[in-house]
Amino acid sequence: DDQMARKETNTVWGRISYGTEAQDGDLEAPAYSADQYAMTIGGDHAFNNKVIGGAAIAAIGNKVKFDNGVDLRNARGANIDTTGYQFGLYGQYDAKTWYARGLTSYADLNGDSTRHIAIAAGTTGSVRGSTKASVFSVTGETGMRYEVGGVEVSPFVSLTYTGAKLRGFTEQGMDGVNLAVAGSDDNRWVSALGGRITGEVGKLQSQLGLSWEHDFGDDYAQYGASFSGVSGSNFSQISALRGAETGVVDVNVNGKLAKDFDLKLSYKGKFNSDYQTNLVSLKLSYTLGGK
Repeated sequence: DDQMARKETNTVWGRISYGTEAQDGDLEAPAYSADQYAMTIGGDHAFNNKVIGGAAIAAIGNKVKFDNGVDLRNARGANIDTTGYQFGLYGQYDAKTWYARGLTSYADLNGDSTRHIAIAAGTTGSVRGSTKASVFSVTGETGMRYEVGGVEVSPFVSLTYTGAKLRGFTEQGMDGVNLAVAGSDDNRWVSALGGRITGEVGKLQSQLGLSWEHDFGDDYAQYGASFSGVSGSNFSQISALRGAETGVVDVNVNGKLAKDFDLKLSYKGKFNSDYQTNLVSLKLSYTLGGK
């Protein structure tokens, strides 16, 4: 969140989020869509009118459905369900005319996959797998604050590192078809350049953000696999293409429910030539006293 400097206070908050993701398919992997949710609770402390620090924990879930209209790699109707927890720490220094903030998080995830097989008559069925994954990320951002015509204009730059690890697993369900998937890593650096405009609309504080992201990582994720129990069947598989350039739109509307209660509605969309994500969240904050 883009938090303004405030007097020494403690704040507790909760947030519910729902999002969607759509990835185009290509010759390497089928298209998919995903539904995502998160329920987050957190709290932060304003040490003075410049420094804020806090922590949060979230229960998260993600359900991926591969395109039913594409029978590629026997993935028609396949799905992956992921659930887990994410832990985060964040902080901000705000000097009114400029700011710097940081966020780091770690997610521990459990995934269950189902893949439907239809190779030939009499060779049909489903295989299932279970695995674990972890995701570590750290983000740094800095920006300026300018008053222009009664609104605040904030150009900013940021850099994010994300490291994901997938534990190897073996499918069960159909002998000779089950895949033994090797563990894999995916590491990425993503930069962002953009700006936010913040102003008052009636009694509501509204904010619009636009930015451009560049992914310095590979265009594809890759993993190794083999047919379980079949010697010499090792092969490599790559994901569908994901372009490096992404446009991001942020919209936030914040209002007071009561003296110490704030309600914030947020939307964030990412638009790439190969995929699109949309995320909506609702955050309730309560401020505990202050000076």
